[in-house]
Formats: sequence, structure tokens, C-alpha cells
Amino acid sequence: MEMRSVPTASTVMLLLLLLSAAATTVRGQALVPGMMIFGDSVVDAGNNNRLATLVRADFPPYGRDFPATHAPTGRFCNGKLATDYTGKKLAPCISPRSSLNCWRFHHSDTHEWFICGTITDGMGCMDAVENLGLSSYPPAYLSEEAQSNNKSLLHGANFASGGAGYLDATAALYVRVHRSPTCSIHHACVASRLMLLLTLLTDLWIRTYARVQGAMSLSRQAQYFREYQSRVAASAGEKKARALTSGSIYVVSAGTSDYVQNYYVNPMMAAAYTPEQFADALMQPFTSFVEGLYSLGARRIGVTSLPPMGCLPASVTLFGGGNPGCVERLNNDSLTFNRKLGAAADAVKQRRPDLKLVVFDIYQPLLDLVNNPTNAGFFESRRACCGTGTIETSVLCHQGAPGTCSNATGYVFWDGFHPTDAANRVLADSLLMQGLQLIA
Repeated sequence: MEMRSVPTASTVMLLLLLLSAAATTVRGQALVPGMMIFGDSVVDAGNNNRLATLVRADFPPYGRDFPATHAPTGRFCNGKLATDYTGKKLAPCISPRSSLNCWRFHHSDTHEWFICGTITDGMGCMDAVENLGLSSYPPAYLSEEAQSNNKSLLHGANFASGGAGYLDATAALYVRVHRSPTCSIHHACVASRLMLLLTLLTDLWIRTYARVQGAMSLSRQAQYFREYQSRVAASAGEKKARALTSGSIYVVSAGTSDYVQNYYVNPMMAAAYTPEQFADALMQPFTSFVEGLYSLGARRIGVTSLPPMGCLPASVTLFGGGNPGCVERLNNDSLTFNRKLGAAADAVKQRRPDLKLVVFDIYQPLLDLVNNPTNAGFFESRRACCGTGTIETSVLCHQGAPGTCSNATGYVFWDGFHPTDAANRVLADSLLMQGLQLIA
């Protein structure tokens, strides 16, 4: 059973306040000119399809619920990502009853409401989603569409790559065989052996097929963004390119891979850093990346926090020691990182007063879904839909994986690490509410 929610008075007032600056938007004009997306598999829209890595999702059952095609797109999900929903959640439209600009807020499939000068009942406000700059999904930058057609880039692009982290070394794990010293903790050994298997397979793939090697690090994503800017300038002119760069919303989602696929499975890394020290070590590349985007012209940046890593089904399997509940120490590591991320973001904002920088809290909304799934219409939050629901991700989540559920709408997780389309829809509502100040 899916729960439907109705906006509260406080929510309406918040939206009115945050949208007041946008209320001068010309009728039918986009609220923002585009969206630029960087990070890992949570927001990868298909770049890894073009890379020599086994961290990919361009095969069934991935994409089976994606609109229209019901086919894999390279998204690590059965359907759409939270960023896909966020891009279409808030659409400008015009009420035929007056000359007021309205904003259509899609709160669910059956409930939608509008913000004009006053709150309307939504009756008769024309659907102008096609007039929103974010009405089409920003294409994966390495996709055939983006590489062959500069016009497809005029409303942004997606540079994210599954397996990337704030540390360039995290992405590099997928292009070399990683042999760890002997483990002393059983579940750490299991995780290390799983990663060794994946890297061995990846190494074989690279030796056989490679033209482009491995996941794209954030540094490499930034390089592609600079190339993107040159292509847009050549296609649309310098003035429009600068306006697109400065007016777009930038989303950065990273950090989980640094922990789950690097720190937790690499005994040498774990011996060198305490969790607190490792979080500190990630703040420097985070700050450098945000400062780098700023230097390239970005002025509206949203950065996601870490999720409750200890509640991801694969984390429970690999690091839970046989206990079915969330792994508390991993969740504590998420909270430590998130606290430091907030402080680092505040420091950047103090240095850059013209930068709008928001930290999106993913931790609490996802933890709420895990702990109270029925409140949002879900019935399963511990086991993922794909395969046994305990560890399958990427190449392990394939068409023949036994046990895959037939209907994922009641599941919070699609595979061992990633939410379902239905969960992403819920998370997108939270992202939208937190990020409205980026367009105010």
C-alpha cells in the first residue's frame, strides 16, 4: 500500500519563502538552465557503460521499470534515480485563471499542487513540464548521444561514474588487481575476497577489451566538465555557455565507495587511519573538488551526505557478523563524515560568499525508510529485490540471479547498495525540499 501525503501549512510557507526570489521568473522560463551531476553509482546515468569496468548496470534486470523503454540504461536501479525525479519535481506552469506564474509540485502520482502568488487547488494549471530546463535527463557525458550531439548538452550533463570516490585511489581500485595482507577478521576477509574477485575479473576485462580504463575519478570527471564547457561554448556561444555554467545546479554524490569499497576492505588503509582520521582525510579532496567547480564558474552546488552505510544490505552481509540489523559502527562512521562535511562546507561558504552550497541530508530520510518502511508504503527494507537481496550488485545482479522479486515497488533497496525507483521517488522529495534555496 502506498501512502499519499498532503503538504502541511509549514511546508507551503517554506516553499513560498524559498520561491519568492524565483517568482519573478518570466512566464514559461526554466527555473534553472541546467543540471550538472558528479559522483558515484548513486547518480551514474550510464557513463560506466562506456568504460572497461565490471561496475556497470547496462544489462537486465537493471532498468526493467525505467519509463517507456523498460530496458537497462546504466543506472544502478530498476528505474529512475533520485536526481531524475528531482529534475522534474518542480515545473513552472501558467494558471489560465490569472497571469500569475505557478510552480507545479509533483508530490506523488495522484497528488500535485501549485504555488502561485496564492495557493491554488491545482485545477486547470497547464502542464508546462516541457518548458522546464530540467525536463529532460542530463545525458551521461560519455554516452553516444552526448558525444555526437553538442545540442544535447545545452541543459547540463551527467559525469558520474560508479565506483568513484573523493579519493582518486578509490576509482583506481577497479583497474588493477588488489591483493591485501592476510585478514584477521572473518567478515573483512569475505569483503576483501569479494573485491579481489571483482578486480581480477575487471583486470581480465581490461586486458581483453579496454580502450578506456576503469571508473572515472572525480578529478577525471572535472576534466570532462572542462571539455564540456568548451563544447557548449563552441555550439551555443561564450555568453550562453557562461550563463549555463553559473546558473545550473550542480549535484555531487560521493564518499560511500571510499568507505565500503576501499577503507573497509583494505586492511592497510584501515591500519593507517582511524574512522575519524579517514573522514578528515576525505575533507581535503571534497574541498578541492568544490573549489575547483567554483573556479570553473559553478555557483549553485548541492552535495549529498553519506547514507546510513551500515543499513545497506550488502554492508549488513559483509560487515554485520551474521546479525540482521544495521551495522552500528558503519552508521557511526557515516555520522562522523557527515558532521565533518557540514563543517567543511561552511568553511567554503565563508570564503565564497557568492556561492550557494547546500549539504543534502540523505542519512536520515533513508534511515527512516529502513526503520519505518510501512510509513511510506514499503514492506521490505532489509533485503534488496535483486537475487537473494543480501549482496548482489552490478555483475552479481543479473537476469539469472535466483530469487529476484517480481515487483520492486514495496522494496526500499533494489540491489545490495542502491535504492529502488520507488525509494528514489521518496528521497527526491526530501532533496527538493532541502535544495530549494539553490534556486531561490
